[in-house]
Amino acid sequence: MSRKNASIRLFLIIFTFMTLFLNIWAVSININNNFTLNNEAESIHIDFHDKSALKSSDNGNPSLDYSSFHQNATKVYRLFQSIKFNINASKFSNPNYTVMRIRYFNDVEEDFNMNHESGTENFTYIYTPRYNDHTGLTFVSFLIYNITDDLLSSTIPITNFTINSNFLLFFTSPELEYHRNDTLSAEIIVNDEPQPYDFNWNVTIVDSDNETLQNNLFDVGNNLGEFSFVVDNRFNFTNDFYYVKINMTNSSGIPNVAAYYPFKVLNSLPEIIVPSISFSVSPLMRAEDCTLRLNVTDSDTYTLPENLTVTMIVQTSAGVLEAPIELTNHNNWTFSTIFSVGLTKPVGRYQIHIELEDQYGGKDNTTVFLSIENNPPEIHDFWVNGLAMDQSVSVNYGEDLIFTFNVSDAENTIDYITVSLLDTEYNWYNISRIYIPGMKITVRTEELITGVWYAYVSITDVDGATTYLNSGYGLAPQEINIIPDLLTPVLPWIGFFFGLLIGILVGVGILYKKFKTKYVEPKEVPSKKPSKAPKTVPSKKKVVKEVEKIETKESDEVYKEPQRKIKRKLK
Repeated sequence: MSRKNASIRLFLIIFTFMTLFLNIWAVSININNNFTLNNEAESIHIDFHDKSALKSSDNGNPSLDYSSFHQNATKVYRLFQSIKFNINASKFSNPNYTVMRIRYFNDVEEDFNMNHESGTENFTYIYTPRYNDHTGLTFVSFLIYNITDDLLSSTIPITNFTINSNFLLFFTSPELEYHRNDTLSAEIIVNDEPQPYDFNWNVTIVDSDNETLQNNLFDVGNNLGEFSFVVDNRFNFTNDFYYVKINMTNSSGIPNVAAYYPFKVLNSLPEIIVPSISFSVSPLMRAEDCTLRLNVTDSDTYTLPENLTVTMIVQTSAGVLEAPIELTNHNNWTFSTIFSVGLTKPVGRYQIHIELEDQYGGKDNTTVFLSIENNPPEIHDFWVNGLAMDQSVSVNYGEDLIFTFNVSDAENTIDYITVSLLDTEYNWYNISRIYIPGMKITVRTEELITGVWYAYVSITDVDGATTYLNSGYGLAPQEINIIPDLLTPVLPWIGFFFGLLIGILVGVGILYKKFKTKYVEPKEVPSKKPSKAPKTVPSKKKVVKEVEKIETKESDEVYKEPQRKIKRKLK
């Protein structure tokens, strides 16, 4: 139990301290918020007729005392009523002149120099709201300066008044800008206040709010609640301001007072004649010159052809905008320029943005499209074993075919070269090599069959464009004759027969040498008595014995030959 009670006591202590902390924090926030109003907000909430509400100067200078100024009204109607302000600046050291600053309900400020009453330190100003002064609550401050233009007083407003209007004009279009053939519409509200006013009014269109210089274009009507008219040739269309003039007339004999409401008449816009746009080359290759031509027009009386400018902006297929190009003005409503697309730019569909502008800033624009294509590589020449394309080529079977090339590409992006060989049986032999300047492609004729082959050469760049030489003598196909080797196929047989023949001869020679000493043809000895027995072929044994006998007999005979004595002469 003691531990439980201790936990409860600890919780109550922490809760109490947290409650006190939050209360103190909330009170501090409330106090800070009460003092965050800026000087301008405070000045708006001032009751200027309560002397105790006057604040000290925001610039350190004292404000004008409430007893030191006077105004004869707190409400005033625009154009028909005025309000007079009087101030006494005697409490300031050596006042020289005074400015009355008015801040309208839309926060626009305007200064008015007050009139100094000679021989006094009093200043006065009679303010009559103009037809275009903003209605509503208006604040006033008085700025007092000495002879050295030092500000002596505060700039905080110390009084106010309300501007009312007994007539209003509303344009249908909030932009207040009109083109040719547009319709201008407006509504007029007139109130016969303050009494005893009884108004009539006339609406006209003029070209200036200065009554000594203005020209009356046309009358719209009298006592109109609303009106409209077409912006036509009565306006010059040169971006000029024109005015709806409301001329108020009081039946009680009060002088007429005019109100002016400005609107702007834009010049007639120039026009690009889209069907006249033409490109001398379409589609266009990169780095290729192209001429753009077009015609324009403008119905503005004061716009001449030389007053117009035309520019074009090329947008690549990747969306990148190039630098603007100004077209040449031929001063006859026609324009042209020569342009090209760089070698490093991507291919694809390009947008050509064209803009026309006149001397008044009137514009017209359009967009056309142009296809940009890759330049295909070019094959200027190639050689086979040093022989040009227009020369016949014949090689013996076993010799190599060496192809060399003269090629180019505008973008310098050649990827590879292919040599294709076709024989009369429509068998293809293809070989491709990555392009290197000065490269050679070698074809071994051992990989081909003998006969006539036709050589086709093609070249491909990195964009996939391929140029073929595949038609026309001197271009391709190039005829190559591989001469067959007739001796080589029979060389084995020739060798075989020669070897056989040599073997036979060698064998015969050996046999002849071996049996030369063994076989001797016997001599026939005629017998005295010819035998009548038939001749028979002696057997080998008999022949051998007879030969041996004959040889023995011959040797005996030689041995028995008498020897001669050789006598030598003695010296």
